[in-house]
Amino acid sequence: MTIQWWGAQNRESYNHDHLAHWDAIDEAARTAQWHTVIALIGHRSGQTTAVDDVNGHRIGAMPCSTPLHHAASHGAPADVVQHLIQLGAWRSLRDTNGDTPLELAAQRGHRHLYELLTPLTHHHFPAADLAQLDHILHAVIVGRAHHLVRRARLRLPQLEPLTELESPQPQMWCPVPGMYGGFDIVLQTTTGHTELLVESWSRVNGGSGREHHVTTTGYRVISQGFV
Repeated sequence: MTIQWWGAQNRESYNHDHLAHWDAIDEAARTAQWHTVIALIGHRSGQTTAVDDVNGHRIGAMPCSTPLHHAASHGAPADVVQHLIQLGAWRSLRDTNGDTPLELAAQRGHRHLYELLTPLTHHHFPAADLAQLDHILHAVIVGRAHHLVRRARLRLPQLEPLTELESPQPQMWCPVPGMYGGFDIVLQTTTGHTELLVESWSRVNGGSGREHHVTTTGYRVISQGFV
């Protein structure tokens, strides 16, 4: 399974229907209208899926709170939180303040949600390794498309949600507006080491592609050419 990282925070990067849909979900979650939240998630044809919706947020608003973050903050009923998780909500996703849903629930003393909000991890990597891979991955993305990253106000991807996926090699697609392409990120373990395979391509000016091998000590280009 490949998950999608909708990182652009410039509202001009999206069409009106997309923005209106996520705005409606966010408004309902922010005001604890849980039946409306559930009804809206995944019930739109076009760009997004239920997984996109349940992990989405109001574009351009901080701290980029998903429905699960809102539910944790409000102390929503356990069945609501369970439903969001069943729809694909990432329990390890951090908002722009650095908080996971579990941390938000703990800050407000919503003990009935602690167990539900504890991430179920299928891929176990040292936290320090993931943090370092995040840092180096961001350097690859910014180095490859710095002007487009800045224009889109791109919120750079987090690797922790990949550890929640059951796939042997969890994968994330990060589109970059204006690139007419983006970054395909695969988290893998080789000989006990955590690493990434990052393929990127752009269709601008005839197109170009690159493949990076990213480890906790750095990155290198292993192939490049036109696509």
